[in-house]
Amino acid sequence: MGLTYLIDGYNLLHQTPDYADAASGSLEERRDRFLRRLGSYAAMRGVRLQVVFDGVRFSTERDRQAGVSVRFVPATADAYLRGVISRRQGDRSLVVVTSDRKDIGEYARARGVTWMTSPDFWAWITTPPRAKRAGAEFPEEKESRPPGWTPRDDDDLLKAFGED
Repeated sequence: MGLTYLIDGYNLLHQTPDYADAASGSLEERRDRFLRRLGSYAAMRGVRLQVVFDGVRFSTERDRQAGVSVRFVPATADAYLRGVISRRQGDRSLVVVTSDRKDIGEYARARGVTWMTSPDFWAWITTPPRAKRAGAEFPEEKESRPPGWTPRDDDDLLKAFGED
């Protein structure tokens, strides 16, 4: 099973160029454009995204994008994210995306769930895989690690295969 990215929707949207500025449209218009773009990137990367927004809204066709599920929660997105993290403690296939380090990031890491900031996620998801450098026939491969991977993850993997 591949990675699932659990995203604090408004946290990411408000830190993303083209969507943070209210002058570029109403919140609903910006959110719809944002979700369409996330759908394109999810398809490009071959990942699953679960985007959580604060507030109640009836689901529409616009909320359904390939590779992206959207959930509006009546409480707060933080409370929902903490609940998912609690249920999936130690799940290495879950990556939580938010810049809320204190309330969510540290909570996720303490429970063995990978966490990454919204700007780091946006930089990763918007970069085409294996992008070629201009003029390079065979680009050098960088060391490939999932976003949010830490040296502790290396140690855990080595221990799992008896190579510590």
